[in-house]
Amino acid sequence: RRLMADVVEALRKGACDYLMITSNIGDDKLLGHAMERAMQQGALRRENREYRDKLEAANRELLESLSHLKKDQQAGRHIQLKMLPETPKIIGNYRFHQHILPSLYLSGDFIDYFIVGDRYAVFFVADVSGHGASSAFVTVMLKNLFARKRSDFHHRHNSAILSPAHMLDKANRELLGMEIDKHVTMCVGVIDLHSDELCYSIAGHLPAPIISVDGVARYLEGHDLPVGLFPEVTYSEHRMALPPKAVLTLFSDGILEVLNPKGVIAKEQYLLEALEDGPQTADDVVNTFKLDTIEEAPDDIAVLVVSRV
Repeated sequence: RRLMADVVEALRKGACDYLMITSNIGDDKLLGHAMERAMQQGALRRENREYRDKLEAANRELLESLSHLKKDQQAGRHIQLKMLPETPKIIGNYRFHQHILPSLYLSGDFIDYFIVGDRYAVFFVADVSGHGASSAFVTVMLKNLFARKRSDFHHRHNSAILSPAHMLDKANRELLGMEIDKHVTMCVGVIDLHSDELCYSIAGHLPAPIISVDGVARYLEGHDLPVGLFPEVTYSEHRMALPPKAVLTLFSDGILEVLNPKGVIAKEQYLLEALEDGPQTADDVVNTFKLDTIEEAPDDIAVLVVSRV
């Protein structure tokens, strides 16, 4: 009994085997086998400790990398927000109000609007395919493109910025030239502040812009292919008068992901009914669809409201 108590105590303290030593043991092979097993188990423990240490070090490096990536994404988001136009902004007799709800830190949706000369207000809504840094990079390209063409108008008397179709064609060629496998749906508009006429082009953008006047809402007509897919694309322009109290509302397709009705047709009809009274600001639209209650949006959601005041 005393012998077995010693064995149990030794096993508790880490022994991996035991031999009953007697005066006639005489089996060197048995002793050698026991010693070899003990050495193998000792080596296995050392390997496990080394593996655990390496795994813990790799996890620490991964957490540090994720922390750096998160900080980079947050910095990129801050820069992207700085690129967005002031909201709300009054240009002539029109109020522009925008809101973007990103699904990640960086958004593939972008909105811009600005005055050109003293007569025109130019705006666009863009929805870049995919998410993250690469999609956000395309929004920087679009921002830069429109800024260059605006500068050309002011300094070189080049009126390309006043042609939505020309701007879409230019964006298409530049994006294809970048060879980054990205495409963009866009809506570009130019408002003549003197005549209250809207000239616009739509490049595969869904849902189409909605105009609300006197309690009646409808989608604007005219659809062409998205930007960045095909080299030989012709974009069309459409014109319409903007009557008093007209409200133009533009979304990216992320809005369709958060609406309750099933199917695109039902969702589009729901949008029309909800916008019949013409919400005057993006905040009104956010409240109408309760976008501020969404914790994790399945897709970026951009909202631009242009109202005649």
